[in-house]
Amino acid sequence: MFETLKSSLAQTLTRFYPLAGRLSKSGEDNEAGAIPVINCNDEGVPFSSATVDGDIKDVSVAQFLRRRLEIESLQQFLPFPAHLIISGLESAPQIAFRATAFPCGGLAIGVCLLHKIIDGPTLADFMKLWSAFASSEEKTAGGSGYAHNLAATSLLPPRHDDVPAGTEDFVGEEGKVLMRRFAFDEEAIHALKAKAKSDQIPDPTRTEAVGGFLWKSVMSAAARAASPDGSKPRSVVSVAVAKLDQEFMRKLQGKDGRREFLRNLEAFWKPTIMVDAAVENASIVASFTITSTTGLRLYDVDFGWGKPAWITMAQFPTPNVAFLLQSPVGYGVEVWLTLPEKEMVMLEQEPEFTIYAKNNMCVL
Repeated sequence: MFETLKSSLAQTLTRFYPLAGRLSKSGEDNEAGAIPVINCNDEGVPFSSATVDGDIKDVSVAQFLRRRLEIESLQQFLPFPAHLIISGLESAPQIAFRATAFPCGGLAIGVCLLHKIIDGPTLADFMKLWSAFASSEEKTAGGSGYAHNLAATSLLPPRHDDVPAGTEDFVGEEGKVLMRRFAFDEEAIHALKAKAKSDQIPDPTRTEAVGGFLWKSVMSAAARAASPDGSKPRSVVSVAVAKLDQEFMRKLQGKDGRREFLRNLEAFWKPTIMVDAAVENASIVASFTITSTTGLRLYDVDFGWGKPAWITMAQFPTPNVAFLLQSPVGYGVEVWLTLPEKEMVMLEQEPEFTIYAKNNMCVL
């Protein structure tokens, strides 16, 4: 089994050959400095294998998923600790894998990756082709078409990214960060879609419905955590209003006021100004990120031993992030959410939130 995974992984890397390379820096880009590029030196990717032991050595995957899981227990299936801080990116692999066998039946495949050139769709394509090679069904995964896709950047090169490479300025206030798994079943999804429906969006997707509900609930929890009276936390708009002075207001008066207003509005929405404003006010205006993989069809990945029983995230320390994933059962969505401790406590006390979101760590 492990040898099949290793040999098919090597085949897959020939199609996704940049992933076997290493990051390097080439050229100067004025204020941005050196530009990161991939050195396709064919150094390969780490692949490790193991067999479970300890208190779960006598259970199958299905039995393991029927237990009440502790988030920390998922770490043992990863090739590296989650959110490992890497000092030298030039020597770091782009992606790494760990295959863990359950003696009583089943297999877990853990993946760690650098989020430099690998995004969700790229990982999904990689896993689908890898599983096709492993199950001798390479043609059904698109065949040589994957190699052709890598040439797209030569025809449509990416623009210079105005967003800073580092994210440390956007992490927010220090303190204990909690992570929870919330399950939205099919009934909850349909109810939230009905609530989110409008003339502008007559048929919202489940990502839109769940994402909007999460945003509303988290903002309410943040407000209650920030002050006992439930006043709203500061937003980018409130920060901007606070900076208005008499000179600015004077320019908005008269026949040229509208033109001045539009000019300032256009300038504000430029990426560099937005990023600078976010960095400048990071200590008082936190970000909340929602990302979804529900449309990637990861449950179609089959290495020849059946479809996945569960695809999930491992623990990560960054606060104010919500990952939406396809539920292993039906049309549902599971959400992995990180929040500062006070806000998570408030969220779990929100009456409306608990109607739709179930904090259930038993997967099956």
